[in-house]
Amino acid sequence: MTRSVLVVGIGGATSSGKTTLAKNLAGVLASASVRVDAVRVLHQDDFTYPPDQMPWNEKWQVTDWDTPHGAINYERMATVLGHLRAHGEFPHDYKSNEHLRSEYDCKLSEAQQKEWAERLNGLDHVAVGATAVPSVTIVIVEGYLLYFSAKVRRLIDIPLFLRVSRAEMDARRKSRSNYVLEDGTVWEDPPFYFDEIVWPAYVEAHAGLFAGRDVEKGVLAEATEQDSTRDGAPVRDLVLFDGHSVPHAKNMVAVGHVDRNGVKLALAVLELLLERMTPKKDQ
Repeated sequence: MTRSVLVVGIGGATSSGKTTLAKNLAGVLASASVRVDAVRVLHQDDFTYPPDQMPWNEKWQVTDWDTPHGAINYERMATVLGHLRAHGEFPHDYKSNEHLRSEYDCKLSEAQQKEWAERLNGLDHVAVGATAVPSVTIVIVEGYLLYFSAKVRRLIDIPLFLRVSRAEMDARRKSRSNYVLEDGTVWEDPPFYFDEIVWPAYVEAHAGLFAGRDVEKGVLAEATEQDSTRDGAPVRDLVLFDGHSVPHAKNMVAVGHVDRNGVKLALAVLELLLERMTPKKDQ
């Protein structure tokens, strides 16, 4: 039976616009009902461990929500994503708490949504890997540690990464007043948290994606066959969306300044998805 599920990954730093992009894409893709059967959105935040099971930073005497080693239940996430990939539906025992963290609405205008629905519905078929199918269920999975685990990232068909500078990440993180946890309690970053916890963890988790381990300005590192089983390794076919351009950089899209509603970024990603979803002549 032809697989008719396409998994789109959105990775990136904390406060880089991943959830905003996911909801913008979901709104547009769901309206393309001729070629898109359904859209499912999976949030990595739903796979953090309960607060009393999270890693503890002894030096700073604080819960470490950002470490790639122990903050995310990768096994559970891979199981749920694998079920989505195989069936196009969430498993019965999956529950999301995203409604506690953010509201879901697409920020593209009605005219933009209509235009993109028409463009997507205008495809004769949809490319899924090496095959072409009449329609597809699209799974959007987003997370701040999305590409660290080899078990998780191997389940993603179209991996995207949103890069922002350290300064912008810091400013965005501090502008977010709080974070609602699964049990309804609220987490607020201590004053030192970004510099001593968030940024070092981001570098540790993502340095392997970039040449020279330069997470701010480096081009994407080339992935080898051996990297497919290594945590924190380069990701094959990763596409980088960045605020600036790097001459002759492969798989990099310069989007300039991203507006708060993420519309400009969403339009750039939709162009890429349309290209990837369009069957080649031999399909």
